Amino acid sequence: MTITPEPDAGRAACRRLPHAAILLVGGIVGAMIGPGNAFAHALPVREMPRPGAVLAAAPPRVVITFTEDVNARFGGITVQTGGGARVDNRDPVRDRRDHKVLSIGLRRPITPGIYVVRWHALAMDGHRTQGHYDFTVSR
Repeated sequence: MTITPEPDAGRAACRRLPHAAILLVGGIVGAMIGPGNAFAHALPVREMPRPGAVLAAAPPRVVITFTEDVNARFGGITVQTGGGARVDNRDPVRDRRDHKVLSIGLRRPITPGIYVVRWHALAMDGHRTQGHYDFTVSR
Protein backbone atom coordinates (compact mmCIF):
# COMPACT_ATOMS: atom_id res chain seq x y z
CA MET A 1 0.00 0.00 0.00
CA THR A 2 1.37 3.38 -1.02
CA ILE A 3 0.57 6.53 0.92
CA THR A 4 0.69 9.81 -0.93
CA PRO A 5 0.49 13.14 0.87
CA GLU A 6 -2.34 15.46 0.17
CA PRO A 7 -1.39 18.22 -2.26
CA ASP A 8 -1.97 21.01 0.30
CA ALA A 9 0.24 19.42 2.98
CA GLY A 10 3.47 20.57 1.27
CA ARG A 11 2.19 24.12 0.87
CA ALA A 12 1.16 24.33 4.54
CA ALA A 13 4.67 23.25 5.61
CA CYS A 14 6.19 25.90 3.34
CA ARG A 15 3.95 28.58 4.89
CA ARG A 16 5.04 27.58 8.42
CA LEU A 17 8.74 27.65 7.57
CA PRO A 18 9.01 31.47 7.40
CA HIS A 19 7.29 31.75 10.80
CA ALA A 20 9.74 29.28 12.32
CA ALA A 21 12.68 31.17 10.78
CA ILE A 22 11.39 34.47 12.17
CA LEU A 23 11.04 32.96 15.65
CA LEU A 24 14.53 31.48 15.46
CA VAL A 25 16.14 34.74 14.33
CA GLY A 26 14.13 36.67 16.94
CA GLY A 27 15.32 34.33 19.67
CA ILE A 28 18.96 34.71 18.63
CA VAL A 29 18.72 38.52 18.50
CA GLY A 30 16.91 38.58 21.86
CA ALA A 31 19.62 36.45 23.44
CA MET A 32 22.31 38.80 22.14
CA ILE A 33 20.54 41.97 23.31
CA GLY A 34 19.03 40.68 26.54
CA PRO A 35 22.19 40.12 28.61
CA GLY A 36 23.27 43.71 28.12
CA ASN A 37 20.14 44.89 29.87
CA ALA A 38 20.10 42.08 32.40
CA PHE A 39 23.62 42.82 33.59
CA ALA A 40 23.40 46.61 33.77
CA HIS A 41 25.40 48.11 36.64
CA ALA A 42 25.96 51.59 38.01
CA LEU A 43 29.68 52.15 37.39
CA PRO A 44 31.69 55.36 37.82
CA VAL A 45 32.23 57.42 34.69
CA ARG A 46 33.72 60.49 36.40
CA GLU A 47 35.39 60.88 39.79
CA MET A 48 36.43 64.17 41.42
CA PRO A 49 39.19 64.04 42.42
CA ARG A 50 40.29 61.63 39.73
CA PRO A 51 41.81 58.25 40.62
CA GLY A 52 45.55 58.65 41.20
CA ALA A 53 45.35 62.46 41.29
CA VAL A 54 48.00 64.41 43.20
CA LEU A 55 46.47 67.58 44.60
CA ALA A 56 48.10 70.61 46.23
CA ALA A 57 45.06 70.94 48.51
CA ALA A 58 42.18 68.64 49.42
CA PRO A 59 38.85 69.22 47.69
CA PRO A 60 35.82 70.13 49.83
CA ARG A 61 33.90 67.10 48.50
CA VAL A 62 34.44 63.84 46.66
CA VAL A 63 31.98 63.53 43.77
CA ILE A 64 31.30 60.40 41.70
CA THR A 65 29.08 60.30 38.60
CA PHE A 66 27.74 56.86 37.67
CA THR A 67 26.52 55.36 34.39
CA GLU A 68 22.95 55.20 35.65
CA ASP A 69 20.73 56.45 38.46
CA VAL A 70 21.66 55.14 41.90
CA ASN A 71 19.45 54.45 44.89
CA ALA A 72 20.11 57.23 47.43
CA ARG A 73 19.35 55.05 50.43
CA PHE A 74 21.70 52.20 49.51
CA GLY A 75 24.59 54.02 47.82
CA GLY A 76 27.48 55.73 49.52
CA ILE A 77 31.03 56.99 49.62
CA THR A 78 33.63 56.94 52.38
CA VAL A 79 37.05 58.60 52.38
CA GLN A 80 39.85 57.29 54.59
CA THR A 81 43.50 57.89 55.25
CA GLY A 82 45.94 55.19 54.18
CA GLY A 83 45.75 53.98 57.81
CA GLY A 84 41.96 53.61 57.70
CA ALA A 85 40.81 56.70 59.62
CA ARG A 86 37.71 58.31 58.12
CA VAL A 87 38.06 61.90 56.98
CA ASP A 88 34.63 62.35 55.40
CA ASN A 89 31.68 64.09 57.07
CA ARG A 90 29.56 60.90 56.93
CA ASP A 91 27.03 62.79 54.80
CA PRO A 92 26.81 61.05 51.40
CA VAL A 93 24.16 62.66 49.23
CA ARG A 94 22.66 62.05 45.81
CA ASP A 95 22.33 65.10 43.62
CA ARG A 96 18.70 66.28 43.54
CA ARG A 97 18.74 67.01 39.80
CA ASP A 98 21.05 64.26 38.53
CA HIS A 99 20.42 60.94 40.26
CA LYS A 100 23.62 59.51 38.78
CA VAL A 101 25.76 61.70 41.08
CA LEU A 102 26.82 60.85 44.65
CA SER A 103 29.08 63.07 46.76
CA ILE A 104 30.43 63.37 50.29
CA GLY A 105 32.00 66.27 52.18
CA LEU A 106 35.49 66.12 53.70
CA ARG A 107 36.46 67.27 57.20
CA ARG A 108 39.02 70.02 57.62
CA PRO A 109 41.94 70.10 57.89
CA ILE A 110 43.07 67.39 55.50
CA THR A 111 46.77 66.72 55.98
CA PRO A 112 49.15 65.62 53.24
CA GLY A 113 48.93 61.94 52.45
CA ILE A 114 47.19 59.24 50.47
CA TYR A 115 43.41 58.98 50.76
CA VAL A 116 41.26 56.02 49.76
CA VAL A 117 37.79 56.60 48.33
CA ARG A 118 35.45 53.61 48.73
CA TRP A 119 32.10 53.64 46.99
CA HIS A 120 29.11 51.36 46.66
CA ALA A 121 26.03 51.84 44.53
CA LEU A 122 22.72 50.15 44.09
CA ALA A 123 21.35 50.79 40.62
CA MET A 124 17.65 51.42 40.32
CA ASP A 125 17.33 47.99 38.63
CA GLY A 126 18.69 46.30 41.78
CA HIS A 127 22.28 45.54 40.76
CA ARG A 128 24.93 46.36 43.37
CA THR A 129 28.47 47.52 42.56
CA GLN A 130 31.40 48.70 44.64
CA GLY A 131 34.97 49.81 44.24
CA HIS A 132 37.71 52.07 45.46
CA TYR A 133 40.50 54.34 44.30
CA ASP A 134 43.01 56.69 45.86
CA PHE A 135 44.25 60.24 45.51
CA THR A 136 47.09 62.13 47.18
CA VAL A 137 47.18 65.50 48.90
CA SER A 138 50.74 66.79 48.60
CA ARG A 139 50.67 69.79 50.97
